Amino acid sequence: MNGYVSLSIITCVTRTNLDSFAAVFHLYDDHEFLNDFAGQADDSVLPFHNASDAYNIYNGNGNYDSSHKGQSYYDFRYGDVAFFVMDTRRYRSDVKTEDASSRTMLGDNQRAAFYRWLVQV
Repeated sequence: MNGYVSLSIITCVTRTNLDSFAAVFHLYDDHEFLNDFAGQADDSVLPFHNASDAYNIYNGNGNYDSSHKGQSYYDFRYGDVAFFVMDTRRYRSDVKTEDASSRTMLGDNQRAAFYRWLVQV
């Protein structure tokens, strides 16, 4: 239920006022899905599909597009400053079932994209 509460807060009048003078970027966290959600790089893990659709409709579609189709991580520049915005939930290992030596927050593809971005900037 936490995801529903945050959506109602985000859509309040104050948000409209903020958008008129500041750049706003959105990230989802576990509370948009379930508390301590770990996607494990498996989009069929419930409730990822429905929750990510709602996130994209209300917030995510306002972000920069990812250079990797269908992904929530993206990069952008503002002046001479470069940013890489990570998705730290979709590919996160489940700490209850994964061995500590093999856990990840980014997954292989996102980590590789981040390393390529580091070389470019």
